Amino acid sequence: AILTPVPGSLNQARQILTERKRKQAAAGRPAGVTSENKALSPRLFLKTDLSDLSFLAFAEVCPHMFFVVNRSSRILYVNSSFQTTMGYRKEEVYRTDFDFLAAIAPESRPAFRKCLNRFRKGQNTESPEICLVTQVGTMIHVAVTFKPVLFRGEGALIALMTDITQRKHLENRLRSERDRLQ
Repeated sequence: AILTPVPGSLNQARQILTERKRKQAAAGRPAGVTSENKALSPRLFLKTDLSDLSFLAFAEVCPHMFFVVNRSSRILYVNSSFQTTMGYRKEEVYRTDFDFLAAIAPESRPAFRKCLNRFRKGQNTESPEICLVTQVGTMIHVAVTFKPVLFRGEGALIALMTDITQRKHLENRLRSERDRLQ
């Protein structure tokens, strides 16, 4: 039960939703109610909810890496930038035996674990700078912004990761040059 982007453009999704609402109204049923007059389950509703389609459409074209993790540290969603940058296919990441902590540099794991633990306790999380290790072993520095969300009806944590590797390299070069001049 992996949530995948709906094929087609966001405008097509809006048109589909508008048409469904129009048909439901014409049939005398309120939007979000099936022909059996039962409310749509959260799983079914997410497939047609415009905000989720908007998020997926945005996440798939965003140059930043996104991932959604649940309270048990299982990855529920990654965008295409995550796949491209980290070198993992979505199918690999979504497996229950995938260990995301292995993709985090050992020195960055305590900061990441601290954020996950605060999230599990319902507390706000800070936005750490951590180092990731790609599938081929390249180190990437990222600034991570966390936000608690509901995803497929359960509490989850969305992370937006901005690649700051170049900035870190420049900071190190500036620091080295400053030290050399002193």
